[in-house]
This record gives sequence, C-alpha cells and structure tokens, in this order.
Amino acid sequence: MYKQLKKQLDEKRIIDRMIKELTDRIEFIIHKKLGLKGSSYSDIKIEMIGVTEDKYLQAFAKVENLDKDRELLIEEKNIIVDFIDDVYKSINNMNNQELNVFKCRYMLGLSNRQTAERLGYGIDRIKQINREITKKL
Repeated sequence: MYKQLKKQLDEKRIIDRMIKELTDRIEFIIHKKLGLKGSSYSDIKIEMIGVTEDKYLQAFAKVENLDKDRELLIEEKNIIVDFIDDVYKSINNMNNQELNVFKCRYMLGLSNRQTAERLGYGIDRIKQINREITKKL
C-alpha cells in the first residue's frame, strides 16, 4: 500500500506539471501564432470556422492535439485524485492507534518490526492493527 500511495502521489505531481505545460503551450500558440484572444481550444474553435490559410490550420491542428492530450491527462489525474480521496476518507475512520500504525507502515514505509519498536507494541499487535487497517481501506 505504501508503494502504491507514494506512486500515486508522485504521478499526480507529474501529471499536474504536464497539464500546466500543455496549457501554457496551448495559450502560447493561440496568442502568438494565431493572434487570437482565447486561452483554450474550445475558446478559439468557433473563431477558426471558415479560415483556410495553411499557417492557421496547422497551428489550430496542433492546439487541438495538445488539448486532447491535456484532457486525457486530466481524466487520469481525476482517477488518481479519487484513489487518494478514498485513502483520506479511510484515514478519517481510524482511531489513534490505527492512525499511528498507518503512518509508520504506509507513509513512512516501515516494516512491522520497525513500527513495533517505534510505537512500543509487539509485532503481533502491529500485525493485528494492520489487518484492521486493511479492512478499512
């Protein structure tokens, strides 16, 4: 669970950066290459009806492709955010003991033995609490 949660958080950060970069590129093409005032593909789509100049059509096609990539990233990000939200909801249902074990095991990535030493419990008690946590997740 620790590796999966960490991976999802890392992927979310990367996707956020990619979405921002694509959005910036889209805005740059719209403003600099097309000379239009919109900031997204949907803003300029109507303005491009009837335009036949190759320069504009190529730039518009590039904006369209970048926007499709951005939309796919947003959908992927939403899936990750839903997963992270589910984890947070589960955390809210935990008592202090479970929360402490969860932090050690899933956020810090400690083993059962390391968690037991850190919290002052026996390994069997950590395993028991871990099973309760797994049920809640």
